[in-house]
Amino acid sequence: MRKGLDQIRAARAYEAAQTLAPLEKGDFVTMAQNLPAMLQINGLLAGWAFLLVKQKKQPGAGRILGTILSHLRERVLGLRVPVGSPDAVFRHWVGSDSRQQPNLSGSDLRRLTAECIAFSAWLKRAAETVRED
Repeated sequence: MRKGLDQIRAARAYEAAQTLAPLEKGDFVTMAQNLPAMLQINGLLAGWAFLLVKQKKQPGAGRILGTILSHLRERVLGLRVPVGSPDAVFRHWVGSDSRQQPNLSGSDLRRLTAECIAFSAWLKRAAETVRED
């Protein structure tokens, strides 16, 4: 029997939460709890940029970026999510400098954002189970 999309999202989110290093747990839980609302209000690019800044001091933020990036690379049909660090992917999406055109169309950005919001809801649920442990 084939897994449904929500089952795939849930499995990946719970796997990420269960394999956290001790230093990542607190940050991961806090960031994951706020992630769905942050993405809905600010969008993918602003939320991604926020997490990029936070990952320098909060390892859980970096873990969330890596988890989302891994999910997008494996899940989103028809969208090529570039290989590289979360920072390199962000620069690819927006264009690396002000003269370069973004490498992501508006419709692709909307599709990526919708998938990130759906996946982030599962990350939030998974983080809540880690918090309770």
